[in-house]
Amino acid sequence: RTLLHADARFWIERPEISLQGIRGLGTLASGPFIVCQPGQKGAAPRRFEALARPPVADEPGLIVQLRAPRLKALRRGSPILFRDLPIGQVVDLQLSTDARSAIVTARIEPRFATLVRERSRFWNASGFSLDLGITGLSTQVESVESVLVGGIGFATPDPPGAQAESG
Repeated sequence: RTLLHADARFWIERPEISLQGIRGLGTLASGPFIVCQPGQKGAAPRRFEALARPPVADEPGLIVQLRAPRLKALRRGSPILFRDLPIGQVVDLQLSTDARSAIVTARIEPRFATLVRERSRFWNASGFSLDLGITGLSTQVESVESVLVGGIGFATPDPPGAQAESG
C-alpha cells in the first residue's frame, strides 16, 4: 500500500526476444503477469489504468521522436546507428493521431546525446540496397543487426544547429 501513489504505473509483462536479449523470459512458463512500477507522490487513487506496453524506462538519455511514412523492419529494440556504431535504440512505436505516419520513439545513450542536433537527419537503415548505374552494380549492406531487426541511421550536416533536447 505504501508503494501505490498517483504516479504508480502498471502493465502486462509478456516475453520479448530481440538481438538485445530476452525480456520477460519467466512469462514463457508462467504466462503473462502484471508489473507495478511504484509511485513516489500523490494520493493513491482507487483505480489505476494499465499501460498498453511497458513504459519508456526512466533511464538517462536523450529521448527523440521521429515521424516516418512506414516502419518497414523497425521494432522495439532496433538500433540507432551513427557511422554504423549503435548509440541507442527504438523504445516505442505507434501510429500518429491522423494515422498517416508512424511515430518512432528512440533513446540515445547519454554519452552520445551531443551528436544529435537540431539539423540531424534520420533514415531507415534496415537491410541493403542495390544500385545499377553506368559504373556497374553497387551494393550497400547495413550491419547484420539492422538487416535482421531493422535500424535507424543518422547524420548531422554543417552547420549542425543547437543540441537536441529530449522530446
